[in-house]
Amino acid sequence: MAWIALSDGTHGRFDPAGIDPLPHDSPLPEAGPNTVLNRGSLVIEIRGLDNEWLAPILDIRRSSPCPFCLRLGPDYDGALHFQLGQGDHLTGCRVPVTENSTAERLRLTYSWDVALQTAQLTVVEVGADTLHLHNLPAPQPIPVDVFAWLVDPGKCSYPPGLSFLALSTDIVAAGPAPSLCLDTIVSTLDGPTPVGHLRRGDMVVTGSGEPLPVLATLCWQVPAMGSFKPLQVRPPYFGLRRPITMAPFQRLFMSGNDVEDLFGHEHVLVAAEHLPSSVRNRMPDRWTVQYAQILLPRHARVRASGAEVESLYFGEMGRNRDWLVASHLDGRCRVHLPDHGAPASTVLGRFAASVLTEGRAA
Repeated sequence: MAWIALSDGTHGRFDPAGIDPLPHDSPLPEAGPNTVLNRGSLVIEIRGLDNEWLAPILDIRRSSPCPFCLRLGPDYDGALHFQLGQGDHLTGCRVPVTENSTAERLRLTYSWDVALQTAQLTVVEVGADTLHLHNLPAPQPIPVDVFAWLVDPGKCSYPPGLSFLALSTDIVAAGPAPSLCLDTIVSTLDGPTPVGHLRRGDMVVTGSGEPLPVLATLCWQVPAMGSFKPLQVRPPYFGLRRPITMAPFQRLFMSGNDVEDLFGHEHVLVAAEHLPSSVRNRMPDRWTVQYAQILLPRHARVRASGAEVESLYFGEMGRNRDWLVASHLDGRCRVHLPDHGAPASTVLGRFAASVLTEGRAA
């Protein structure tokens, strides 16, 4: 897989050789005026999730040299309608959005494979652990120059709610995602170990002191934009001994008398993006970032540099074959995958999290 086109609405980049390519990436061998992409994924993330949209959220069109349109707008019943068209070929579907969703962003991934005659749209309500899947009609190859145009802010205008657009030369996984930087130090029975170095069978020390075996270590490279834009939580907050860098949707555990008094639970989960600016640093801009996470037999508190962060929350995805195929765990036997059920602790929304964390920071 290689990312070859990225844009955050202000800055864009197109490189058929791959943007920040990794050794195992598969960039395009060439990108001439007639080059088409037979397999790939277009990822679109929008912010400001609202069940009362009145106007199109995304409406990008060009008439020549190859007609193309990309549209995402409200339907009559509050759902969204996705459309992608090229030439005379138009495909699309309705996208349901959870009523009163706690998600603040929506990430859509249109993936296609001409050889297999398959296309799929996955929709993730970021932060709400909600995934929608839609199978679409057989796809057409997409000219590569469409994507060069699509990520050029000088040629293409974007709506204010766009977080990013990105194109990969392969199928991009959806659902629960890695969210810790590879060098995050995790406590194991063999001593402190970077999360990116953990392997199946390694024993991780949980917040309760109980060791749990790693079932899988997942790693991926994503655009350093939107809900993937890394942020750094700094010591001494959360008991940290050193800064740790993570995706905004990575959650940390909080405990203490104030947690029990306010929420009636021993522990609560808080997303990193909901922490006050006084406890986190903004990272320098870059095009891509690599994240890792570990799958454990249950959703658990993992000790990381003194803090307690959540392991990968897989929920009940293993029960649904289509969800599993679309996820990072595609290819693994469903029988050997855990059923996490509900999260290990109550997940706080933005307001509740800010009340708790700002009080501590003060």
